Amino acid sequence: MGDHCRKRHWQYDTGHSGFAGAGIDVLEKEPCPADSPLWDEPNLLMTPHSAGYCQNLDERKIQQFVENFRCYIKSGKIPMSLDKTKGW
Repeated sequence: MGDHCRKRHWQYDTGHSGFAGAGIDVLEKEPCPADSPLWDEPNLLMTPHSAGYCQNLDERKIQQFVENFRCYIKSGKIPMSLDKTKGW
C-alpha cells in the first residue's frame, strides 16, 4: 500500500487515528496485502473490486451510452463529464 493508505495519514487535528467510516473497492495493490493496516480498521468496508456490479449491468451500460450519445449529438456535451478545471 502507498503511504496515503497508512494510519499515520488518517490522523485528525485531535491526534486520533482512524476515520468515521469508509468503503473502498479499488486499492493500489490488489488483493489487499495480509499485513495492510486497512484490515484493522473497524469502520472500513472493503470489497474485492466488485462494487460496480449490479443486475442488468450490460443493458444499463448500453442505455447510458445511447443516452450520452444522443445528448452529445444534440448539444455537443456529455452529461456528468469529467471537469478537470474543478479537479473531478
